[in-house]
Amino acid sequence: MRLDPEKVRRARESLGYSIETTGEKGELSPNSVLRAEHGEEIRPSTARRLARALNAEVVDLYPKAEAPPRPSRDKAAETKLDELDIASLLQRNISLSEEMLSAREEGNQDRLDTLDDQLQRVIRAINKKGPFTETAASAKRRRRQEAQEEAGETTAEAG
Repeated sequence: MRLDPEKVRRARESLGYSIETTGEKGELSPNSVLRAEHGEEIRPSTARRLARALNAEVVDLYPKAEAPPRPSRDKAAETKLDELDIASLLQRNISLSEEMLSAREEGNQDRLDTLDDQLQRVIRAINKKGPFTETAASAKRRRRQEAQEEAGETTAEAG
């Protein structure tokens, strides 16, 4: 596939990135970035990594006449994720992360990209559920309360 050289260069320069920095952010060689900026043929996985490094969608980097329609998010899959409770979403997050490690070790970039897309959907679903940061003080209070409740149950059982 070929990207629009001007769009790639403009996106890179608007972020203030050098060719090397863009390569590092996208886990690409500088030569891959140069090939894209010169309108040469690149692999789809390279285009996805480059777009991610440039905070863009691949479709945004296509030449105008060849640009496919913007991909629509799988609404059914996202709705299904929204119906899950937070524990299930966090478990899915862990599972996908483990699968990504395995795909990375195998060097399976296409599988890694697919898993990354799935992980991003899970993260969006988690973020829709609200903030989940627990301060040290609130964690301490929660643990103290749990210990008191547990001690109360132990006392009740003994009596």
